[in-house]
Amino acid sequence: MIKIANDEAAGCLKETPSLKTDINQPDWWQWMWSDAVTLAVKETGPDCFPESCPWGIEQVMDAEFWPE
Repeated sequence: MIKIANDEAAGCLKETPSLKTDINQPDWWQWMWSDAVTLAVKETGPDCFPESCPWGIEQVMDAEFWPE
């Protein structure tokens, strides 16, 4: 699921380069993180995710990155 989401995000950025400006805005980043946590909780159960994203955009968009 994470790989699919990463590929979809990369595709959106490729098709709409202007989104790169949005993803660097803290409010947008927090909104996306909150949305992702909501979806993850629905799939995995308990809400054990941090309140804000602990990784930068470079890490999130890196297909080789896997949090420890």
